[in-house]
Amino acid sequence: MTGFILAQYDWRMAFIIPGAVSIILGLSYLAYTRSDVVRTAVRPENKKDRVGFLLPDGKGHCFLWHWLQLQGVFVFGGMTFLIPRLFDVRMQGISTDIAVTGTLAAEFTWSRIRAACSGEANRQTKY
Repeated sequence: MTGFILAQYDWRMAFIIPGAVSIILGLSYLAYTRSDVVRTAVRPENKKDRVGFLLPDGKGHCFLWHWLQLQGVFVFGGMTFLIPRLFDVRMQGISTDIAVTGTLAAEFTWSRIRAACSGEANRQTKY
């Protein structure tokens, strides 16, 4: 998506558009959680015994949040440097447009996910 924004507009819009979408989604989620539908669903009389790994003092939430953030940083950092380098080394001359490169990377990733979900991942394929 960012590639198409870069191709149609400029680099500033590649930050502004996703940021605006994130803010709108966050505000709509905030409005949803403040609604009466959510409040009636989480009343104490509607709660059952809690089951899970969370500690009684709530520290499990903090641990889980930090663990997920750490994993996201590793994935984002790795992909930020890995994907462009793979395209540079293994697929020279395929595309000079960033939108086309992003589309090719997305299709490759989607085909690998689809193959893994359908059980075709065990077959040997060469790229």
